[in-house]
Amino acid sequence: MKCRIESFGRICQKFDDRRKRWVIEMGFGGLLHLAFDMHLPRMLSYWLMTRIDSISQKLVTSGREFKFSKNQVRWVLGIPNGSRDVSSSKTMTEECREKVQNILLTYGKSWESKSSKPSGRVYTSVGIPVTGEMMDRLERYFGEDEEEDFKTLFLIVALEMVLCPTQSPRLAGNLLPAISCAMDAAEYDWCGLVLSKFMDSVTSFVRRFYATGVAGGCGGCAIFAVV
Repeated sequence: MKCRIESFGRICQKFDDRRKRWVIEMGFGGLLHLAFDMHLPRMLSYWLMTRIDSISQKLVTSGREFKFSKNQVRWVLGIPNGSRDVSSSKTMTEECREKVQNILLTYGKSWESKSSKPSGRVYTSVGIPVTGEMMDRLERYFGEDEEEDFKTLFLIVALEMVLCPTQSPRLAGNLLPAISCAMDAAEYDWCGLVLSKFMDSVTSFVRRFYATGVAGGCGGCAIFAVV
């Protein structure tokens, strides 16, 4: 399971009062409390994934059903459930697009992948890998004039490590527009985003699990399901 709540917690423990204040201003103060002593039981997480119906968005076990909701995400994670939809490739403004491009210049990397088709075509992709260097930077000192830099970096790391992790160590490509929302994050519906991405991951997991009887793992916010 890719939800790295323990590693994320170790990073948050090193935040000074200024960085904690910035996180709270973003509306993500609940993550600070969640991360300090949280441990993700991997086997329980795996079992829970086999019991979730992603179509009805319910946990089905022992003849009982439990419906998932955005409010539950809010109660568990303590993240914003604002009135604005998080930016996506379809809704992002030109200003958001410029922000994303600037962030990619700072943190982005490019890599090549070869098509599995007979043509063997090589594709170049650009994304943001969450590296040890980025996490080290998040732990270091930030001056008062570096608020936007910190909030942007914190949002990238929180999305990739806890809220919307994938099976790769990179921020999901379709989440790139979301990082443009860092400075006014408290106004956005992060609960809806987390639940949607979690169910997408469950759908992918279930498809692989029932096809072969085993799945190599699952993305999504597993800590939400466990708690």
